[in-house]
Amino acid sequence: MSSVVLDSKALEQLQQFEGRVEIRNQAGELVGYFMPPDDRSLESLLYRDVEVPFTDEELDRFESEPGGRTLDEILKDLEKRS
Repeated sequence: MSSVVLDSKALEQLQQFEGRVEIRNQAGELVGYFMPPDDRSLESLLYRDVEVPFTDEELDRFESEPGGRTLDEILKDLEKRS
């Protein structure tokens, strides 16, 4: 994840709000969002209608099954193909 260091004026502006804040440029165009680390409202919004099609027991079983590849192995395989 990338990070940006804010000057004290910008930081003061962000700290006066609670929850998610829209970040806009001088033309008023949306650049992104700021969400304080303790605000989970965006996560709730994104995943509120998601249903996991597996039971907890099935997920535990999947996790304990042998096999599979690490991310490093997958990336190396993809690099070979390109």
